[in-house]
Amino acid sequence: MMHSLETEWPGQACQTWRVPECPFPIEWSAAVMEEIRADAMEALFSVPHGGAEIGGVLWGTRADGRVRILAARPLKCEHALGPTFTLSGNDHARLAAMLQDGLQDGLQDGPEDGCRDLRAQGWEPVGWYHSHTRSEILLSDRDVEIHNRYFPDPWHVALVVRPHAMQPMRAGFFFREANGSI
Repeated sequence: MMHSLETEWPGQACQTWRVPECPFPIEWSAAVMEEIRADAMEALFSVPHGGAEIGGVLWGTRADGRVRILAARPLKCEHALGPTFTLSGNDHARLAAMLQDGLQDGLQDGPEDGCRDLRAQGWEPVGWYHSHTRSEILLSDRDVEIHNRYFPDPWHVALVVRPHAMQPMRAGFFFREANGSI
């Protein structure tokens, strides 16, 4: 069961997602979801026969028993292992640096303010997102490993989007239930 509710943050139209199994509501900025959708669609058409998959970090706040997604920063996957969002050693290093240092793309010599501007606003990584172009909306074993390694807290979420050339994009949130299962 999905429940949507319009709310407002300064300058952002937002939605709320609730299901009985999730111990907290998830709110997200419509503008952030549109950015992810546009990036996923661009990647879908970038490679013949299924496109490339994308991913990144969801930034926001957690307060009053809810998680709020207010920004997304892409992780530039080098796709060394093919067009799926399968992280190479370099990709893992960039993701770890993004989360630890707040640097966009996790590059020490890259733009210093890529994610630090988000931390300066009091935001933190609240989860991650990625697209699936060859499978349904699910967390694969590889996805669960990423979630457990980089997003272990009970309030961390994963967003999987499924772009389609002729239909609207579908998406699903994944979360830890009270017993710890995803």
